[in-house]
Amino acid sequence: MTSREQRRFRMRASLGEQLGDEVAEDLMDSLPPFDWMQIATKDDIRRLEIRFDGIDHRFEANDRRFDSIDRRFDSIDRRFDGIDQQLEANDRRFDSIDQQLVSINQQLDANDRRFDGTDQQFEVMETRFDLVDQRFDLFESKLGTRMLRMSIASTVSSVGVLSGVLALLR
Repeated sequence: MTSREQRRFRMRASLGEQLGDEVAEDLMDSLPPFDWMQIATKDDIRRLEIRFDGIDHRFEANDRRFDSIDRRFDSIDRRFDGIDQQLEANDRRFDSIDQQLVSINQQLDANDRRFDGTDQQFEVMETRFDLVDQRFDLFESKLGTRMLRMSIASTVSSVGVLSGVLALLR
C-alpha cells in the first residue's frame, strides 16, 4: 500500500470512530481518490479552452488547405478523365486500323494465291512453248536435211544435165 493509501485508510478509521461508519464512508466518497493538485480549476479549463480555440483555428486552416488540395485533385482527376477518353479513342482508332490491316493482309494473301496460280499457268505455257520450240527445232532439222537433200539432188541433176549437155557437145 502506498503512503497516500495508508493516510486515506487512517483518515477513514479516525472519522469512523468520531462520526460513525456511515458518515465516514460518505465523507470518504466525496474526496477524490487522487491528489488535489490533479484537480483542474475553472482558470485551468479557460486556458485549455483558449488553447483548444487556437487548435480549432489551425484545424480550420488545415481543412481549408485540404479543401483547396481536394479541388486541385478534382481538377487533375478531370484532366486524367480527359486523357483516358483520348486514349480510349486512340485505342478504338488503332483497333480499326488493325482490322483494316487484317483485311488488307487477307486481300494480299488472296492476290498471292492468284499470282501463284498465274505463275503455275505461265510455267505450263513455258513448258508448252519449250515443246513447241523442240518441235520447231525438229522441224528445222528435218527441213534442213530435206533442203540439203534437195540441194544435193538439184546439184546432182544439174551435174547430170551438164554432163549430158557436155556429152552432146562433144
